[in-house]
Amino acid sequence: MAKVPKVSVYIQKPGFTPPTPEELEKLEPFFHRGGCKITKISPTVAVKYGCGVDVKEAITMEFIAEHTSIPVPKVHAVYTYGPFDRPEFDIVDEYDTYIFMDYIDGETLEKDWENQDSQAKSSIMADLKRCLEELRGLQGGTYVGSLENGPVLDQILDYKPNKGSWTPKSTFENYTETSS
Repeated sequence: MAKVPKVSVYIQKPGFTPPTPEELEKLEPFFHRGGCKITKISPTVAVKYGCGVDVKEAITMEFIAEHTSIPVPKVHAVYTYGPFDRPEFDIVDEYDTYIFMDYIDGETLEKDWENQDSQAKSSIMADLKRCLEELRGLQGGTYVGSLENGPVLDQILDYKPNKGSWTPKSTFENYTETSS
């Protein structure tokens, strides 16, 4: 029996009505890599969507906004759409996830780093250090992974069978330094 795609809403803030997947198909993404696209839907709102996007990303953004002073885009809505019949060899999810969030104009650090002088680079590194220290200072666990003891959600581990979560002891107990 064919699967009939449907929308499942996870987050929807009052006063925000997200566009449907069909409406979003008509818009041109300004970013597209792998299973992730980003499209600006208004002057202040963008949507990140695709089979490589996870609901946990939005939940994490809300958690960071609520428990730290680290600036993250405000999440307005999150839904999934699917399931889709995708090839078995395709490792991506059978659902597309849509995260509607504040649009923040600017260049990525990846693109703009070389344009920065040494004073600006030092300031950026100090800001990143402060953010990491604030994240490490959060109470609630000693594991390495995502919220609710989930796996590490990083594309570098996409093809690895064990994505965590790990406790610090198991993370390093079998580690041996190798020299090149």
